[in-house]
Amino acid sequence: MKIESLGKYLLNAYGIFLILVFIFTNFQFWQTIIWGSYPLILLLKSSPESIIYIEINFGLYGISIICVLAQGMILYYVGNIIRKLLQKPLFD
Repeated sequence: MKIESLGKYLLNAYGIFLILVFIFTNFQFWQTIIWGSYPLILLLKSSPESIIYIEINFGLYGISIICVLAQGMILYYVGNIIRKLLQKPLFD
């Protein structure tokens, strides 16, 4: 029971870490992937073979967070394009 709740806290902390990295890299997607993978590398080097599944879970969770952030970026840019198109007069 305590291990499961600790895992949830770690996953939430990793998600917050990825969001902060995404913000501090000025919303650069590839920099977020590079900087966001460092905690996974440290976990892989420090853990014995019996808990490698934790790294897999962290990796999948990180990929899902990054995909959500990428979807947000796409919606933001598409929204800006639509807004600019609607602001232009149809007939000059």
